[in-house]
Amino acid sequence: MRPTNDFDMRVYDAYWALNRAHKGIHDALTSISTAKWKDCQKAALLAEEKVEDAIEIAKSLPAEGKGWMAELLSIRLHASKAAAAQNPEKMKMALMQALRLTMETEEVIRRFYETHATPHATPHVTPLEHVKTSRKKRSYGVSRNKRSKRNKRTQPKRTST
Repeated sequence: MRPTNDFDMRVYDAYWALNRAHKGIHDALTSISTAKWKDCQKAALLAEEKVEDAIEIAKSLPAEGKGWMAELLSIRLHASKAAAAQNPEKMKMALMQALRLTMETEEVIRRFYETHATPHATPHVTPLEHVKTSRKKRSYGVSRNKRSKRNKRTQPKRTST
């Protein structure tokens, strides 16, 4: 359900723009272990563009909704560092920091919206209600095969009875 008033719509748009930036950063981070260096750089540049879009959308918020602009600017700094990184390790570190900041900022926006949202026609449903409250922890920068091998080593052997 999309919000109907202007303030709710702006917060909603800012949240989902940040969510798209989070996905772009995540994609760039996972490409480090699976793609060529040039493809990783392209993914990092795309992530940086998505962060820029999120910042532009957040600029349209009223004054009481701009409390998280400092976090967005910090995310942009790390995304820029990742795009300009000279090697995969530096890119990985910058992307991991940007990813952590996007998760924290998404949570701040959700809490802000819950405290400042105006009543809707259906007050029990808010636009951000269906958003995940926590994300699955993943091993970034490690290929799927290496993760599965690592998990197999840590699991106890099954014995048949």
